[in-house]
Amino acid sequence: MLRKALDILFVGAVAAVCAYALVASWTLGGTAEEYGMYVALALMVAVLATGVRTCFALRGPREGGAAAARIAAGPVLLAITVVLLATSTPDRARLAYSMDSLNAYAGTVAARDCDPRYFSARRVGLYTVTCATSDGHYVRFHLRDRLTPDGVGTCLMYGSPGGWDFEIID
Repeated sequence: MLRKALDILFVGAVAAVCAYALVASWTLGGTAEEYGMYVALALMVAVLATGVRTCFALRGPREGGAAAARIAAGPVLLAITVVLLATSTPDRARLAYSMDSLNAYAGTVAARDCDPRYFSARRVGLYTVTCATSDGHYVRFHLRDRLTPDGVGTCLMYGSPGGWDFEIID
């Protein structure tokens, strides 16, 4: 059984792990302990299982071109996912997509402190801003995410239009 080429269910499971890792990285708390531990564990199990299955499949008799494609599918998916995570591509893509909205909204922020009585959460690009403050030069957005667990703390995006950075505070 292990010597067979990787079957479609196994490749599907590897694809699901890769999708979970990328979605977790897309969210604000993706690098926090709540997601990070599970993402790292899922990727380690997927890499180990794929490595073992691939080694056994390569040592066995060759079954043709389709088998070679199935053997390569798991390792290629994992390699692409690891490269995307290492380069923070999901975070950068989300920020790049939202940059115009964030810059435009930053110009309208005049509040000096967060007062929930006067501020309601709103979508700005792909982020949900729960509070926004400005000191005249820098703007701080308090962010929440539907997919981010409550235990992550408050995610802050701060900076000025065109130069945003993130910080998670407990």
